[in-house]
Amino acid sequence: MIPIITSLLDTDLYKLKMSEFISQTEHSDTLVEFKFINRSNVDLGSILDLSRLEDEISNLMSLRFDYYDLSYLNEIGFSKEYLNILTKIDDIACAVNILEGNLNIRVVGPWKYATLYETPILAIVNELYGSIISNSLLPSSQMSAITEKLSRKVEELKKDKRIRFIEFGTRRRFSKFAQKVVMMSLQELCPTQMIGTSNVLLARDFDITPLGTLAHEVPMFYACISDSEEELFNSQGKILYKWISYCPNTYYIPDTYGTLNWLKQYAHIIKKNESVGLRQDSGNPITFIDLVVETFEIESCPKLMFSDGLNIATMQEIMTYATNLGISSDKICFGWGTNLTNDGVIKPLSIVMKLNTVKLDYWRETVKLSDNIKKAIGRPLLAHYCKVFNYDNQPKYSMDCTY
Repeated sequence: MIPIITSLLDTDLYKLKMSEFISQTEHSDTLVEFKFINRSNVDLGSILDLSRLEDEISNLMSLRFDYYDLSYLNEIGFSKEYLNILTKIDDIACAVNILEGNLNIRVVGPWKYATLYETPILAIVNELYGSIISNSLLPSSQMSAITEKLSRKVEELKKDKRIRFIEFGTRRRFSKFAQKVVMMSLQELCPTQMIGTSNVLLARDFDITPLGTLAHEVPMFYACISDSEEELFNSQGKILYKWISYCPNTYYIPDTYGTLNWLKQYAHIIKKNESVGLRQDSGNPITFIDLVVETFEIESCPKLMFSDGLNIATMQEIMTYATNLGISSDKICFGWGTNLTNDGVIKPLSIVMKLNTVKLDYWRETVKLSDNIKKAIGRPLLAHYCKVFNYDNQPKYSMDCTY
């Protein structure tokens, strides 16, 4: 049986970008733990074949970057120093079991390496789950529905050329094959609207641009290692400066501890760095646009990306609202994932793999608040973080996670 993941390039570009960034910091070899979180009302522990899952993850852990992989990464801008680091992946451990009735997956290792396993593990879980559920129906029903719905999406996209998007569907794709089918169709039928993909392997294979942003993981890490309330509060400015120094043409994610207060503290940095945009990944996208416009005004509005549970209707709503305010459509793009590569008859899982603890003097727990409090993690410390970041003055938003 061919494994689901056959290349470490089968991942999101931002995982590799963050790994390179991490490798340049003093925390490169700090031990961290990533934890699988199932936000769906689905008992994965009883549905998945645990032995098959273990085999798939064991295969993943055995993979290494080959010469062809490293040459491509160098071609798209990764440094030779970092590529040398990628040849020495070591000290990574992954545990897979059922804990208190729930599927438990944890990855532990040096931060620069452990971060690389988030996306492929999620892709493995999704594909195993999708295979089991689809086979309990008609085996081809999910793929048939995905391709049929994709045809309708293409027709809608052709009617609204303002919509430009990056294919973001790796981590929650129905299958590797499904993602390839979607990519081939979009590249042929909407080549000017699909401006790239986050999947590095597909970017190489289809000769298109790999694109990515920044995840919550990095701001969470720098908050976690803080030793005082003042240091915790200032950690977000510290990491912002570090990140845009490493990656000046980027989309920054402002909602880790609440977008409103982040904008109050750091909008002046974005104003001085015109190549830096903002990515909305939680809360209400319309509220996010209003906050941005109140902070920057229309003339100096940064480029914006939206990436939270998107479909054609929500993208059209966001685009129409923003352009009616006077924001140029050229400043808006979308990270379109699950509803592109896993939109069939089976409801997609809402699963994530998050930085959970960091080993310093002891194992410290991480926290993420988000603009949707139901996406929050690190609950024992939430009250403390809410106080430090003045979170309770945020626009209130609480709804079940889409994905």
